[in-house]
Amino acid sequence: DINAVDTTLFRYEGKWWLFTLIDKINSSLAVSPELYLFYSDDFLADNWISHPMNPIVTDVRLARPAGKVFVRDGIVYRPSQDCSGRYGNSFDINQVTDLTIEMYKEKTILKVRPDWDRNLKGTHTFNSDGGFTIIDTYRLRRRMF
Repeated sequence: DINAVDTTLFRYEGKWWLFTLIDKINSSLAVSPELYLFYSDDFLADNWISHPMNPIVTDVRLARPAGKVFVRDGIVYRPSQDCSGRYGNSFDINQVTDLTIEMYKEKTILKVRPDWDRNLKGTHTFNSDGGFTIIDTYRLRRRMF
């Protein structure tokens, strides 16, 4: 059994790619989730193939998905949450520079912090599709009662 969350499917160059965060709940790595990548030619396949570089990301600042993987101007991007300090602290946009059945590489090109509004405490996810871009954030409110 595993605890997999924030799973993201992505169709690219004739393959289905599945990014998923696997959290080692019952281990000393509980504070360090890991991003795993699987692929298949068939979306409905029973047995997806584990990428040979798994886990592909082990840094708590980059591992957790923060929205769907997308392509803009022929470049693949993967949004990720920076969960250092706390969940949903900020998110990054990572450029995927190599995505094949043998190799995975990405580099962070943008960090989005909740610094444009003093009431915000975190930036959580980023999604873009069909001309729309959606960013969800959170803020803390004091309750009177």
